[in-house]
Amino acid sequence: QFFYVLADRSSLFILRRDPPECVEVEYLGHDPGSIACTPARLGPYLIVAENHAPKSGRWTVLLLEADGAKARKVQVVPVSGWTWGTPASTGSVVWSADDRGGVAAFAVGPPDSKAPLSPIAQVLAEDRISGPAFARARTERELWIASGRTARLDLDVERGTLTPAWTLGVAGPARAPLQVAGRLEVLAQQWTEGPGQALWGVNPGDGSVVWKTVLGTPWITNPTPTADREGLMTLATDGRPLVLDRALLQAGGFVDAPLLGPGEPGVPLSPLGRLDNDGLTVIAPAIGSPQILVQEGDKEIRSVVLPSPLAALPLFWGKELLIPGEDGRVYLIDPRSGLVRAEPFVPPFDRDRPTHWRTPIRLDDETVALADSAGRVRRLTRTSAVTGGRLIASDPVDLGSPLAADPASTGDALVLATVDGKIRVLAGRDLSPSGAYTLDAGRRFGPVGDAGFVFVGDADGRLLAFGPDGKKLWTADLADSLPAGPPAVKDGAAWFLGLDGSLHRLDLNDGSPLERVDLDLLPAGGPLTIGSALALPIARGTLRLRP
Repeated sequence: QFFYVLADRSSLFILRRDPPECVEVEYLGHDPGSIACTPARLGPYLIVAENHAPKSGRWTVLLLEADGAKARKVQVVPVSGWTWGTPASTGSVVWSADDRGGVAAFAVGPPDSKAPLSPIAQVLAEDRISGPAFARARTERELWIASGRTARLDLDVERGTLTPAWTLGVAGPARAPLQVAGRLEVLAQQWTEGPGQALWGVNPGDGSVVWKTVLGTPWITNPTPTADREGLMTLATDGRPLVLDRALLQAGGFVDAPLLGPGEPGVPLSPLGRLDNDGLTVIAPAIGSPQILVQEGDKEIRSVVLPSPLAALPLFWGKELLIPGEDGRVYLIDPRSGLVRAEPFVPPFDRDRPTHWRTPIRLDDETVALADSAGRVRRLTRTSAVTGGRLIASDPVDLGSPLAADPASTGDALVLATVDGKIRVLAGRDLSPSGAYTLDAGRRFGPVGDAGFVFVGDADGRLLAFGPDGKKLWTADLADSLPAGPPAVKDGAAWFLGLDGSLHRLDLNDGSPLERVDLDLLPAGGPLTIGSALALPIARGTLRLRP
């Protein structure tokens, strides 16, 4: 007939169900934020778990009187850490599990006891915090715990001991109370290898892991359209290409990918980038990495040592790989062996403006645009390996301001953003200036290219579009729906996904609005083209297909 509701601070409210009314307010004196879970109701007792100190907590035991309409404090029990989950109980035993690994079993006495909770056995807490602990009492003698040290504990009342039947120390910190699915206990734990939550199906008899699923984790690399644009490609954790075809995206569900075992080779989460060329996949781990990861077909992934650590994402140039080096040089190597295929380009030394490369951009089959963070841009060509291959750079064009992002190419032109708030366009044939535009607000994304067009977005929702010849085509205003990321080009239109969940279709010729669709989603990036459909990132590692 009563609800027991703890206020954020100080008070416990006792509410009657029928008729609905507040019949009592008990002063407990707890501080704001010190209550992390619902009280436990055990027959005539209410147990309030309070995290009142930086490294310890206490339980306040209340005796319910007047058929439950009143609560009287009868005992305070100290616990070794913080309590995050409602204390578990079964029969006459109640359990404490805290965030320092401490576990205690208490016997529950009769209402006339001076101290209703009396200790039976305990596991001592550790000095360090291992994360929230959530307990489930299977019987009076068996406790399951989901925590940074997940375990099953067996209680011997006669001997006063708590003995672990098994422990699972690799599952990571607990994120939620464990649940039961058939004969298994299911753990919801923080994934230890990156963002996301891992669900573990565990046999409570011996602690063996029956299955494991990771939810809410980002893609290893951002999905990109396949060569036929009928699917998306990313990487599995073992480095193998993972293709998300249209049928899979249409059907929905989960992506099956291998989970690496201890010591098995894999790729880092969110590497600098992935490059694919003629059956060869190259993974650039990070800026400053002294090696790249290479995989041919279905062969095992392997590392290739570079002549210099990476300063930016490499670029396939024919069958060779162009490496912007952290030492200021630019190398052309065989990606399978790491052997240098041409004499590197060495820029003149400038103490005041040292060379830090941006990602190189291919202008055509024979020419690459090479820009550095200081705002100097060069055209890079190469001589034949038969004549002793060399990388040859033109004299630099100095933009007069450092670059704010990697450049993008329309094919015939190069589009660059500088830190002074300008967007500059250089002709690809000779890097002569062909346009400069000032952003009215801070740059939000871009320059980014798609299908021969380049787009830039500012913080106020204005969009700039540049055509294949590098000329600015239009400026559109989406201030009422800021773009969540770069657009996708499809069917003569630019498709933008707004942060408010709206999908916009703009005419590619003049930027005029053609369609707006309000979708029930919270986007996590810009749309991607798959054939005649769009794949919409609606959460980390989650896509929705829209025809």
